Amino acid sequence: MFFIYFLDRATDLGKILVLFIGVLIMVQNKIQIDEKDFEFIKKAYKTLSYKSLSHYMREAVRTKVREDRKRWKALQRSQAMEQIGQGPYENFFENLEGEDFEDR
Repeated sequence: MFFIYFLDRATDLGKILVLFIGVLIMVQNKIQIDEKDFEFIKKAYKTLSYKSLSHYMREAVRTKVREDRKRWKALQRSQAMEQIGQGPYENFFENLEGEDFEDR
């Protein structure tokens, strides 16, 4: 995210406005797919309302990444729960009572 600061001279000279501009950065990468899959994409991308082959591929990758992120978060969550369960159990009531609880 980029921050652009400028003076709005039309209204107040001392007022600084901040615009948040989200920039989508495309990274070029070569991928290899099966020939059958590529032939299907070439035949079907227009009838499936995609602008181009690359638009179809971006959407396919975006969908797969979204699914993998969900799986990865679930895996991390389960690992964290296992680590929490393996930790030693601390009895908070003993800490509150202390050693001299009966003498108070």
